[in-house]
Amino acid sequence: MFTLRRTSRQAFTLIELLIAVSVIALMATMMLFALYSAQEMARAQKTKALVGKLDSIVKVKYEAYKTRRVPISLGAADPQTAARVRLDCLRDLMRLELPDRWSDITDDPATPFAAAQKIARPAVSQAYRRRLAAVTPTDEFQGAECLYMIVMAVELDGSDDRSAFKPDQIADVDSDGYPEFIDAWGSPIQFLRWAPGFASELQIVGRGTATSVTASAVTTTNATLSSFAGSYVNGLIAKPDGDHRTPNPDSMARIIQYTQDNTRKPPRSRFGVRSAGSGVGQGEDFIVLAPDPFDPRVASIKPSFALYPLVYSAGPDKAYGVLASPSPPLNYVASGLNPVTPVTATGTKLVGNMQDIPGERAPRAWVDNIHNHAITAR
Repeated sequence: MFTLRRTSRQAFTLIELLIAVSVIALMATMMLFALYSAQEMARAQKTKALVGKLDSIVKVKYEAYKTRRVPISLGAADPQTAARVRLDCLRDLMRLELPDRWSDITDDPATPFAAAQKIARPAVSQAYRRRLAAVTPTDEFQGAECLYMIVMAVELDGSDDRSAFKPDQIADVDSDGYPEFIDAWGSPIQFLRWAPGFASELQIVGRGTATSVTASAVTTTNATLSSFAGSYVNGLIAKPDGDHRTPNPDSMARIIQYTQDNTRKPPRSRFGVRSAGSGVGQGEDFIVLAPDPFDPRVASIKPSFALYPLVYSAGPDKAYGVLASPSPPLNYVASGLNPVTPVTATGTKLVGNMQDIPGERAPRAWVDNIHNHAITAR
């Protein structure tokens, strides 16, 4: 008599299949994440290269003002007055030739302030004005569109030379007839000629904590400050804002003397300050800002310190987080061409302040920005 014997057959159980599928899905996710990270890194490197290229073009123009001849005659003016008028005229030329808002182009030359005869509008500014009269732009990306005009400008006719840039680096994001340079994420690269509120090593040259304060001096034991006597003179000492990142425009004093006593451990640095002091209290932090390089002889009561143009990308989050075009708009002619003009609509903030901007999608959006201050500092 024959008996039927069931032969056993190996097969995957449902649990084993689920484990295999999960492992495959995990490996695929890891590969996709690695690919995305590589793409983001490539975008960042591409944007850094473009920002660096734009920075080199703007830097040449900006540095030229240090030796720029000002087309004015001051007659028998005393040296201090002559220095003040020259600095005003240089700032006026910067505004006209390196605009970062439409009012820089539409406003007529304003200097010398006390004279009936003003400086002549430069040829490149005339080209900007003709361009502005031909097409009405929007205000959203005016800094980026001004940067495009600055880089592309040719002496008299304002024609474009795009050969130095790739087609995917230029677009008209807001479709107003004015192109912008765009980063690898498709956002316009913005420009601020003066960004006094932007915290960077190029604009903040020292930090300390006040160990002693009088009406005419601030003393600190911060060992990172310069040991050379006279350093920082004609610059500013300022109380930082609430986030300890940028200078508070309501609390600045000009440095008229600087010494360091190296016989003490740690060394003691003393800042002699002008007028009623700096507003920095004993035990409070302060920042040090370098003197204006365009005319350090001017010891004006108005705050003035070394500024560097800001070229910046919004980064991967496509949000800038930088105060650039406040409402109501900031007009530099109306503010006496003072780069360190507080933005009244935002209290005591300065242009370039890193902050959450209403309407932008990301909080602390400035953290991932790619900007020329970091590139130049390195």
